[in-house]
Amino acid sequence: MTSGPLVSIIVTVFNSENYIANAIESIINQTYKNIELVIVDDGSTDNSSFIINSFKDKRIKYYYQENLGQCTASNKGFHKSTGVLIKFFDADDLLAPETIEAQVKAIEPFSFSKICFTNLAYFSDSAPNKLRYYNDTLKEDCSPIDFLTFNHKPRMLNNGLWLIPRQLLLKRGLWNEALTLINDTEFFTRLITPEDKLVYTSNGFLLYRTNFKSGSLSQSISRRAIRSAIISTDLAASYMLSTESSSRVFSTIVLSYQMVREWAYPQYPDLTKIIEKRLMMYPKNYIIPTPSGRLYNLFLKLFGWKTSKIIQTYYYKFRY
Repeated sequence: MTSGPLVSIIVTVFNSENYIANAIESIINQTYKNIELVIVDDGSTDNSSFIINSFKDKRIKYYYQENLGQCTASNKGFHKSTGVLIKFFDADDLLAPETIEAQVKAIEPFSFSKICFTNLAYFSDSAPNKLRYYNDTLKEDCSPIDFLTFNHKPRMLNNGLWLIPRQLLLKRGLWNEALTLINDTEFFTRLITPEDKLVYTSNGFLLYRTNFKSGSLSQSISRRAIRSAIISTDLAASYMLSTESSSRVFSTIVLSYQMVREWAYPQYPDLTKIIEKRLMMYPKNYIIPTPSGRLYNLFLKLFGWKTSKIIQTYYYKFRY
């Protein structure tokens, strides 16, 4: 597809030498050709810049900045872009070839004024050809709250899922540069909640790389990151509640806070208390300990979530 509005794909890079070439190839090989790829290197110290500059496609624009964080890099990419439609994209993910074309076609009847989302599948470095399809989301046009609260659970809001009209970003604001962890939760919830409808296309796929080592995430999260996650959840909750105050919204917000609480405990007991104060604002019947592995679930029944979390933390600490 050669006609249609210019689509800007904005990729932020930080030490992504193992993945960036595949990400670039998945973008420049899209069936939709009227694209520009804006890459912002957020202070990489590996071979990322060499790999990026080895591509000779004129649609690629490369910019380097000192390490200022993903939000700052994303905002810079937006300001350097010229497209009518925008897609933010992570440097270690992939995009199925028909995705941009499918999303453009889906919002064309709306004069390219709607936000479009598509499908999500997981893959890992150990099994790159084995996709695991993420089905815990709506697969139809829907309201933002329908999307955000499907099954009363927090949603995956990955960058590459969305195709966004530039005019909406100018109206609702760019990435919050004060945030680091789950900054996408705040950004996309703020972006989509004022919409009357989100448009879905079944003909595209974001391929999300899950290359992390199994273990306790809280072992590697800093105090600053946990504070960012609390602020992001606070803001996302306010956006949702301004649209609808209901049991499904309460349940989704509570589960979001519980996720952050489990990252914070036991390393940051003071931040854990802040999160628990937030949870006290909601009915107790929504606050249910989050299950995990089989052993953790057994301890959860016997000792409660805090003791189970301490055991899990030390287990992963000694294991890795």
